[in-house]
Amino acid sequence: METLSHSWDPARAVSEIYRILRPGGHIVFPEFDHIDATRPQLDTPQDMLEAIIRIKTATSSPDFNSFVRGELQHTMEDRAFVDITSSDLTENIRPLARLFWLLVYFPYFLIRLLRLQSYLGNTEDGFQGYRTLSLGYWRCIVLTARKPAARDDQADV
Repeated sequence: METLSHSWDPARAVSEIYRILRPGGHIVFPEFDHIDATRPQLDTPQDMLEAIIRIKTATSSPDFNSFVRGELQHTMEDRAFVDITSSDLTENIRPLARLFWLLVYFPYFLIRLLRLQSYLGNTEDGFQGYRTLSLGYWRCIVLTARKPAARDDQADV
């Protein structure tokens, strides 16, 4: 389950996690990352960029830019986490994303016709989310990191 993506300030949340994590402790963040939708890509249709922004607005992802590819890793590095790894789990979630897309396919068009997208964000997410996932505009990742142990900190001095 994504957690940082629903935070108003993911960098502050990562800092707080670092503060309370015991030295040598590990953290696992299942999250998503996406292309930078604020900067048009040469091969990305404008409607897809707008769809990514609408999805994250409708599904309460207040700090959308913290999840541009690589940003969360940089945030963790800036907070002194070490041994940061990122694993792409997109292929593992693709079947479920497709099922969700099939479930919302017809309701999505009705909701668009009635202009209710802003009220029914999960329908927009299910339809556009699978569409944009299939084109590689976002992916499901798992980040792991470790807070240095006290002896790690001393070795760096």
